[in-house]
Amino acid sequence: MRSYLHVAISAVASGIALVIVPAFEVPAGYRAHYGLTGALLAVFCTALSSISFLSCPRHPAWPKLLTLIIALPAYFFGVSATLTYALYGLRR
Repeated sequence: MRSYLHVAISAVASGIALVIVPAFEVPAGYRAHYGLTGALLAVFCTALSSISFLSCPRHPAWPKLLTLIIALPAYFFGVSATLTYALYGLRR
């Protein structure tokens, strides 16, 4: 039962990454990027999903796999927001 708590934590982190992080995108044509707040929030969601995945027990395997699948959007937004902020946001 404890492993499903990790699935829920990962789902909350991915929900934050999917709903709230895109609100901090700075539209600048082809150089659209995330602001510092969006990048930090995306990194926080990625860290929360990673901790949830790593602390989830291996047996049974379904909750661990489900935690990984649910955490993928948070990983994507974490990497995307950090890289676009580093490439375009630091120059401002």
